[in-house]
Amino acid sequence: MSLALYEIGAQYRAMVASLADLDLPPEAIADTIEGEVAPFEDKSRAVACFIANIEAEAEAYAEHGKKSAARATALNNRASSLRDYLQTQMELCDISEIKGPGLLLKLQSNPPSVDVFDAAQIPAEYMRTPPPPAAQPDKTMIKDAIKAGIEIPGAKLNQTRRLVIK
Repeated sequence: MSLALYEIGAQYRAMVASLADLDLPPEAIADTIEGEVAPFEDKSRAVACFIANIEAEAEAYAEHGKKSAARATALNNRASSLRDYLQTQMELCDISEIKGPGLLLKLQSNPPSVDVFDAAQIPAEYMRTPPPPAAQPDKTMIKDAIKAGIEIPGAKLNQTRRLVIK
C-alpha cells in the first residue's frame, strides 16, 4: 500500500529532526537527507500530475459549457425570430386565434407599459434617486502608501505563497 504525501512528509520531518539530534558531520547529514527526500519528491510529482489532470478536465468542461451556452443562445434567438415571424403573419392576415390538436395560437394584448421618450420632461416627484454607493477602500492606493513607509490604520501588507506547476 502506498503512503499518502502527508505520511511521507511526516516521516521525512521526523528523520530530519532525529538527524539534528545526532552528532554527525554536516556532509553525512546532507547525504542522508538527499537519499531520503526521493519518496517525497516522487509522491509530490504524482500529486502535481493529478492536479494538472483535474485542471485540464475542468477547462474542458468550461469550454463545453461555453459551447453549450452559445448553442442555447442561438436556439433561443431562432425561436424568438420565428415567434415574431408567426405573430407578424397572423396580424397581417387578421387572424387572432388558431386551434389545433394540443395547440392554441392566440394573439393577446400585453398589459400597458410606459414609454419614456424624454426623461428631462418628467417631473421630479416621478424620478427615482438611487443612494450613492458605499465608500470602498482603494487597495492599490493603500498598498502603495504602505510600501512608501506610511502606516495605514486598519491595513497591512500580506505576503503569501502559491504553488506553481510547470
